[in-house]
Amino acid sequence: MKICFLIRALDSGGAQTQVGVLACALGQAGHEVEILTYYPGGVVADELAHTNVSIHCLHKSGRWDIIRFMWRLIARLRAKRPDCLYSFLTVSNILSVLVRPFVRNMPVIWGVRASKMKPGQYGFWERLPAHVELLLSTYAPVIVCNSEQALRDCRARGMGMTDKKLHWIANGIDTGTFVPHRVAGQRLRGTWELPRDAFIVGVSARYDPMKGFDVLLAVVRRMRKHSPGIWFVLAGRGTERFGEDGVLGLGERTSMRDFYCAVDVLCLPSVFGESFPNAIAEAMACGVPVVATDVGATSEIVADTGWIVPAGDECALFAALKEASNCSREALRKKGKQARERIEKQYTVDRLVCRTLELIAMVKHR
Repeated sequence: MKICFLIRALDSGGAQTQVGVLACALGQAGHEVEILTYYPGGVVADELAHTNVSIHCLHKSGRWDIIRFMWRLIARLRAKRPDCLYSFLTVSNILSVLVRPFVRNMPVIWGVRASKMKPGQYGFWERLPAHVELLLSTYAPVIVCNSEQALRDCRARGMGMTDKKLHWIANGIDTGTFVPHRVAGQRLRGTWELPRDAFIVGVSARYDPMKGFDVLLAVVRRMRKHSPGIWFVLAGRGTERFGEDGVLGLGERTSMRDFYCAVDVLCLPSVFGESFPNAIAEAMACGVPVVATDVGATSEIVADTGWIVPAGDECALFAALKEASNCSREALRKKGKQARERIEKQYTVDRLVCRTLELIAMVKHR
């Protein structure tokens, strides 16, 4: 089959990573795969450079480059004649149904990657696409969420107008890339120049209202008063702004496996919006236990291999991190081993690919 993906760019992020993982696996399975992007480059694009996945950039020049950009998209789709166009995230979902009438017999699948968003936390230009997406969802033949929680949220908002359109497929984690590697972790840890006996809490998240940094920083201050040997190392776009006592903000990183292997636990402090947080599943695959808030599918992913606390509850997050920091190294390794086994069993790339192909076949024959 010929399958096209549509996404803004292939920079770092959960949706971008999943597009890369799925496209690569489909290509290895013998399908002809092309990723259409608005903008060139990106971490995931670099990772796909030596695969058989084609990346075609449409070279959008800015926010107001709309008409010419859409015609370039239509021209490319007409040339490729894909068996399916699979769009990821809000703006791409909107574009996919707008261009569909101009490309004959092209099935479309929407990818929804968030749940229970709070529009009031964002500006007008961030809120507008979400409203348009909801209005146009009636024209999307199939809508795929990456967690059951996100599917329930779509249903509650009336997305798609009918349950028959709504499906969910859990993300697939590349356990060949995300694998325990103590040497690489120790090497990276040494570059941070933290005390050798420090207990390091890793946080992998971009700077965004949904990620709960206000709660996290309040917890950091409390933790440092009680346990000055605890450090928080933050990786993600915008985290370089943080530099208070006990915090090391690294900004955006490329090699996340080494980051996960360098920390003692990974913390996800998100307060809303998550569906399937890749970071916790990737860390678990690396044998790192997780302390996470109960948003999206986190409690289902982590289960009994880590700590789950209510979203936005500073006291509960403090207590869970305190408990984790008091665990012996052996106890943390045992939890990490259980975490990896859970990812290997429940969140495979093979399962993601098989379920995706089932939905593509279904939408083709409607």
